[in-house]
Amino acid sequence: MTIIKKHRVLLILIFAALLRLGYVLTLEDRWYFFDTVHYDTAAQSILQGEGFGPSLHFYANYGAYCLEPVYPLFLAFVYKIFGHSLLAVRIIQSLLSVLTVFVAYLLARQFSRRASMAVLIFGSIYPFYIYISGLLYVTQIAALLFVFALYAFVRYRQEPGSTWLFISGLAFGLAIVTKPVLMPAILLITLWMLFAIRDSWHKRLTHAAVLLLTIVACMTPWSIRNWIVFQKFAPGRACISQVRTLEYQKHLIDREVLAEKESFDVQRFAVKFEKESGKTSIVGVLDGDPFIRYTPIEDLGELQRGYAGLCIYGGDAAEIRGLRAWKEKADSLSLIFDTRARVRAKTFGNAFVLPEAVRVRASEPGWRNKILFPEVRDVAKIEMEYPLPCPPGDARRFAFLVGLDSLKETANGYMIWLQPWLDIDIWRIENGKPLASVPTIKSFPDGSQTSIFALLMQYPVKFMINHYIPEFFRFWSPFVMRITSRENSPGKIQQLASPLFFIPILVLLPVGLFRLYRMDRAALFLFLIPIFTLSAGYSLFFAEIRFRIPIDAFLIILAMIGLDFILNKLEKNNVR
Repeated sequence: MTIIKKHRVLLILIFAALLRLGYVLTLEDRWYFFDTVHYDTAAQSILQGEGFGPSLHFYANYGAYCLEPVYPLFLAFVYKIFGHSLLAVRIIQSLLSVLTVFVAYLLARQFSRRASMAVLIFGSIYPFYIYISGLLYVTQIAALLFVFALYAFVRYRQEPGSTWLFISGLAFGLAIVTKPVLMPAILLITLWMLFAIRDSWHKRLTHAAVLLLTIVACMTPWSIRNWIVFQKFAPGRACISQVRTLEYQKHLIDREVLAEKESFDVQRFAVKFEKESGKTSIVGVLDGDPFIRYTPIEDLGELQRGYAGLCIYGGDAAEIRGLRAWKEKADSLSLIFDTRARVRAKTFGNAFVLPEAVRVRASEPGWRNKILFPEVRDVAKIEMEYPLPCPPGDARRFAFLVGLDSLKETANGYMIWLQPWLDIDIWRIENGKPLASVPTIKSFPDGSQTSIFALLMQYPVKFMINHYIPEFFRFWSPFVMRITSRENSPGKIQQLASPLFFIPILVLLPVGLFRLYRMDRAALFLFLIPIFTLSAGYSLFFAEIRFRIPIDAFLIILAMIGLDFILNKLEKNNVR
């Protein structure tokens, strides 16, 4: 019994390691998130002496690897020793997970011995810590760096010397390079140092400067690389995939605003076909002004070759004022046809052409109504004109047909139409029916794109209510919603384990916050910095449980401090 008590920390850690190893041995020898392919490809490129290699998938508009550098370097290190083995990576991550639990135990021990043992036991069996051991993703390394950085700051506060100061800055800097969403915490941690350290202001300022220099030193190499490669300041990820989330959210808000309008604001919508990097790009034009460019990721050939026409979605009767098309002639465009003049056309469904309008009669919903023009080949630009007023819902029912291989109703080709929130949909057509959206790279003539600042300025209330608050609650949700990819939906065990373990944390968390506030306010604010930064930062874009896991150690520690406080109160009451 004495041996067990003496070595209980070691025994618990061994048990934690066995749990993780047992779990990773049940996993298939494959990746479960597509981001792993980016990291894996970059790691293999590093080992081949080719740098971080190319970008992949929807980051194809970047010529080189554009994610964070830490995980590929970690994978390259493992591959160098064990070869290209996903199992070896998972086994090492299992050991890093155990190390994370141990550091969390050491951190909690600075405040309460009983709470630290509770953290050790709870962290050893915590499902998400076991889960990320096998996840070929940056989460495990981020979790370790986060908890080690805070432990180093606490030790520095106890022993304000150069050793722990350097270690804390190094760990914090690497954590930022691993998870750039932590960047705003630089200001917060600097303020914490200035007001939490009991020393002269000269020493506080000197140490804060040393900390900042250490952090900057960690961020500088990758920032310089990204500036050279992408001409942008990015200490971590140069390609912000979250912009797609912002664009989607803007579209949702735009749709809500448009639903309140009686008329569409655009009168003329056109698309032009232009060559860009050997591919045919589609340029959207509103009332004569180009506003967006789409370049298909896969080469679709000459989109403007083949026949062209119009496809109209069924429903109530609707019309546009006319349709025009041009082809290239020398250095200018030459009009091919205008429906307001006499033109030959083949019609299908309930669509028909008159000099004053192109119309569709009331019909069943679906893209069944078509107008094809035999003379229209080699289109360089095609344009439709909406009537005024035009209900927003009617505007999106009219789509250009381009690149058709025949004048039949079952022709193959593409359809392009404008959404009332000013985005363009491009779909592939097979056997006359829309099949699937065409993956494209979106760019803007003026280089602009949706940003948090622009969205907040345009729709401050709607953005907060429609997006930010729901994402914030999703970040803190005890229920599994986005922990896995769509191809790997959460199983019953995950769905059960998550609330079973996380709800107690949420219940005990306020008690722990209160207790630590009474014990050590400076330490409490230190804990809150990463918690606030990650929860607030990810809620701006897109929240997933795996994004919360790196700060779960702090939540567990605070919860166990709360549990210790409750137990102490109960024990005192029993004594009385």
